[in-house]
Amino acid sequence: MEIHSDEAPLELNWIEKANNASGDSASLELVLVKLINRLHAEGYLLASIDSTRSDNNIMKVKLSIGKRFEWVNLDQGNLPENILNKVGYAEKNYNQKFVKSDKLKKLFHSIIEYSENHGHPFASIRLDSIKLSGASLSGSIHYEAGPLIRFESLKIIGSNSVKKSFLEKYLGVQPGFIYEEKKLKSIPGKLNSLIFITLKNQVYQTFQNDESSIYLEIEDRPVNKVDGIIGILPNEGSDKKVLVTGQFDLSLNNLFNSGKRLNIDWQKVRKESQFLNMDYLHPNLLNTNLNFNTSLNLLKEDTSFFNITAKFGLSYLFGSGFEVQLFSKIKSGRLGSTKQFSGQNALPPFSDFDINSFGVRVDYRKLDHPVSPRKGLTYFIDFSVGSKKIKPNTD
Repeated sequence: MEIHSDEAPLELNWIEKANNASGDSASLELVLVKLINRLHAEGYLLASIDSTRSDNNIMKVKLSIGKRFEWVNLDQGNLPENILNKVGYAEKNYNQKFVKSDKLKKLFHSIIEYSENHGHPFASIRLDSIKLSGASLSGSIHYEAGPLIRFESLKIIGSNSVKKSFLEKYLGVQPGFIYEEKKLKSIPGKLNSLIFITLKNQVYQTFQNDESSIYLEIEDRPVNKVDGIIGILPNEGSDKKVLVTGQFDLSLNNLFNSGKRLNIDWQKVRKESQFLNMDYLHPNLLNTNLNFNTSLNLLKEDTSFFNITAKFGLSYLFGSGFEVQLFSKIKSGRLGSTKQFSGQNALPPFSDFDINSFGVRVDYRKLDHPVSPRKGLTYFIDFSVGSKKIKPNTD
């Protein structure tokens, strides 16, 4: 392709790049569209393609660039001060500066985005009082906020196993709250993090009387389980006639239809040894956006030692899949029988100890399916500080 213009040199690299393009007519047309958009973005607002023709399989283009426009000034107009401060508008950035359409589009997009997330999804913005003198341009911003919208209700279709009040708090769309577009967009990701329901269709909403109603079509996902086995064996070498062993797994999600979770895992496969792990999640603690979680871990290894670990945490879910937790953890260990160490001069590999720590945990999860994912990303970062105290054994 060859581009000719009598109005400006073609040394500009983005024009030169288009000039050296090759391909079929469709791909070259796309190159020209991108070139015109780039010229407009750089202030050549009247740039256009005058003509094109083919000569020996070479597309020859007549390009009209025109003048490069410059702002005299862009006045804030009726744009409220609070929005100006949030979107970073400064009038000096538009005084005696070249007109760049991308910069103006970005400013307008930021204003509309801010409005949509602060109760005004129908806000509009445009240039007003435009004055043109040669290649000098001036104007002001005209902003219309539209009605103030609030969330009115959440409509659940297809499932009765989850309370509407839980989902409203979890999604941040409680009745009476100021409308936020970003909360609406985060709904699919947040629902995908809940393993006990699945979103069947796209989220949609209706507006009436300055209120927004959100509709969710969801279905239940069977994820609760109870599994256990008990074994009874002869207990040789003990006063007890039998040895009871076994395993028990309990996983209950969406307890009381309110998103609560309880897991219990117990194992006893050897004499004098057993393991117990329990964890509980309580979302929306005291009607806030904080989630309370606690866990308890017990480990008894024959007569060698007994460890217990308890953890308490408060977490907050930012958007979909990103969660930050503050936690406190207490861990204690105690020796079992000390007879096995009598007469030894070396310290045993185990000791009585207490560990108290506080920390922060950051979790990120973005998976295509919360139960059986095929692709996605998940990671966590755990940082804690604390103290450890080794205690003398009383035996």
